[in-house]
Amino acid sequence: MKKQKFPKGWNEKRVKHLIARLDARTDEEWMTDDEFAGTEERVLVMPHHAISDALHKIFEGIDDLKAAFGKRSFTIDGRLVGDVGEVIAAIEYDIQLHDSIQPCHDGATSDGRKVQIKATFKDCLTFRTVPEYYLGLKLHRNGSYEEVFNGPGKVIYDYYVKRKGIGKSLLSFPISVLRCLSDVIQEKERIPRRQV
Repeated sequence: MKKQKFPKGWNEKRVKHLIARLDARTDEEWMTDDEFAGTEERVLVMPHHAISDALHKIFEGIDDLKAAFGKRSFTIDGRLVGDVGEVIAAIEYDIQLHDSIQPCHDGATSDGRKVQIKATFKDCLTFRTVPEYYLGLKLHRNGSYEEVFNGPGKVIYDYYVKRKGIGKSLLSFPISVLRCLSDVIQEKERIPRRQV
């Protein structure tokens, strides 16, 4: 039998403790966590006024389209949101973005750690292949954002290891679970913020 590998600072006891903590949560606790997401110290001001101003204009346009053509939802997702998330990450964190799109990682830290960056306005984040490091951001219409997950991608993989398609197919992961997984990651295993 192959021995289980864990990210730095993790062991079987720590993983089992986290799983037990998450499994013990009630539906009401999960809903409350989602309902109050972004109201705590996690929410940060958008780092650049150009981003928040542009998002305001985009959402005004979406609202106009919804009013004129109510049978369509005009959701904001896909490449645009990902690009906004990557720009925020490059401004706020020790990340140098790749010049072109790469299959698994969007950039690297100054010490060489590869990072995949995901952003959303919704309640879940995605990944297909297991990145070395994963930085997940929840964006808000008012121009603020929240760090949802910051740490080794293997932490997410290990939690969902029995999920069909994990590491092979594009899968969604609830922000509420990603927050809990991120909460137990040690500071040295996180992508550091830039010093102001």
